Amino acid sequence: MDFARANGIYLELYNETGFFAERQNWSDEIHYDFFGIAPTIIDFNRIWQQERIIKAEMVVREQEESQKSELFKNEFKGKLRFSIARSPAFPRIDFINIINPNVSKGEALRCLVAFLGLSMNEVIAIGDGLNDISLLETAGLAVAMGNAFPEVKRVADYITLDVGQSGVAAVVSDLLV
Repeated sequence: MDFARANGIYLELYNETGFFAERQNWSDEIHYDFFGIAPTIIDFNRIWQQERIIKAEMVVREQEESQKSELFKNEFKGKLRFSIARSPAFPRIDFINIINPNVSKGEALRCLVAFLGLSMNEVIAIGDGLNDISLLETAGLAVAMGNAFPEVKRVADYITLDVGQSGVAAVVSDLLV
């Protein structure tokens, strides 16, 4: 927090149900429009006693924000994991997830499959964002949405329709029915 404040870096902190910021930001409107949530404005010095934080995020649209995010990533390289999520709905915005280095969607899938006593060959994963790559690389069958980023499509076994064309429903119809 001190490093982010000293360098004018806007951070968001997330728990299981919402997110927190120390000040308002241009990205608040996107969060509200896309996810239906708004940040709770709070002093980050107090949040640790009140909330279980599971990740942080930097939202980058402008060159100056990009430079600041690189500064942050370089400062915490090897100590934190940085995963860029991009949405086809907001192609010029990077949502940079900041998480424990041992956390990924692929690792979460491995844990869930083990817990359920399944084989990875019984698992289909569907994704469109760059942060879905580890998930798709882990699953028995990897499906990319038609409007997924090229990097996501490269790791997919199957490409379905775009999100707006009910691509998930098409996968269920084509592969499971």
